Amino acid sequence: MNNKKTILIFSYWLIVGGGEKALVYFLNTIPKDKYDITIIFNRNNFAFIEYIPKYVKVITPPFKKGMEASAGVKNLIKEKFKQKKYLTGLCLSVGLFVSRFFYCNFLLKEMLFEKQNIKYDYIINWSGFNRIGSIICNDLYKHKKNYTWIQINYNFKQTKLYEKYYDKYDFVFCVSKALTDKVKSVYKNIADKIVTLYNPVDTEHLLKLSDDDGFKDNYKGCRILSVGRLDYVKGIDIAIKACKILTDKGYDFKWYILGEGKEREKLTTLIKENNLENIFILLGEKINPYPFFKECDIYVQCSRSEGFCLTLAEAKTFNKPIVTTVFYGAYEQITNNETGIIVETTSQSVAEGVQQLLDNESLKEKLIDNLKQENQKPKTDYFAELEKYF
Repeated sequence: MNNKKTILIFSYWLIVGGGEKALVYFLNTIPKDKYDITIIFNRNNFAFIEYIPKYVKVITPPFKKGMEASAGVKNLIKEKFKQKKYLTGLCLSVGLFVSRFFYCNFLLKEMLFEKQNIKYDYIINWSGFNRIGSIICNDLYKHKKNYTWIQINYNFKQTKLYEKYYDKYDFVFCVSKALTDKVKSVYKNIADKIVTLYNPVDTEHLLKLSDDDGFKDNYKGCRILSVGRLDYVKGIDIAIKACKILTDKGYDFKWYILGEGKEREKLTTLIKENNLENIFILLGEKINPYPFFKECDIYVQCSRSEGFCLTLAEAKTFNKPIVTTVFYGAYEQITNNETGIIVETTSQSVAEGVQQLLDNESLKEKLIDNLKQENQKPKTDYFAELEKYF
């Protein structure tokens, strides 16, 4: 007889990103002898699919034929009007209006999804504020308890709408204490259900993956690494300008970026304008970035905003001297001048932080030694922490 508890997890997709990597780590922490796990992906972006445990059942949302809303309800409405299915488009528009302004998903649920009679013990919305996820995790399937995560520091607009949305969950988990404090200050009426739960990092898994080859350019000097999508929020432009400041001072190094995104063309132009084509190198997206973490000499995070910043936690795993800008989670992961250097979110400040490490070998060794000591401490059992709220 199967006495396992059942868990349903919703994730918008599984692209190369911090939240998605954290999801993979999370799945691997769930005891398979105690739980049957099902995960729903809204979009077929499966960059990390090979790392999902084989015992996890992967399914797609039970959309009605022709009502697939993987690109969002608004895009589905546009599609229906283009197809001259005006009545369907109008009904979906009404459903979206009711969902937005009356906080009720009933009409959208009836139009988009086949009826479901499955009950889960626990339902998890890993992707936070998402209309499709909200319907699936709150309205479509029966459940004992449900949970959602806030992974990023977003602009707290439409406060009433978001508060009503989050109030439908038993608990709302934020991935750093600073983010928790911010969310509680905004959503005072539901502050009692907002909890900090740091994203997990699977150290053993990272170290195993790092055994592959990383850099292939045979460069023998100092390698600086940053990891993040090519997006304004990740501050790659800040890194480029910091790189220029340092090269103008005569420092010899190469700075590598792992990631892809909508700002590639803009950033490539900025690199050329600063004559950094052979120094600041966009390596593109890497499914396995960990050999690069292992082989770099300095890790730099230039983000303008983060909820937690998983790549920072991963850099710590490899005992790398770190320079990071200030964002939610930075001070919770780094002790300034002890396990890394925390700087202001400007090119000048980043350059000064990196310069300290280039000039001061004893400081680098100090940071490395302190990280090694920190990494030897017993790790928190992530799933055991979550089970406290079951």
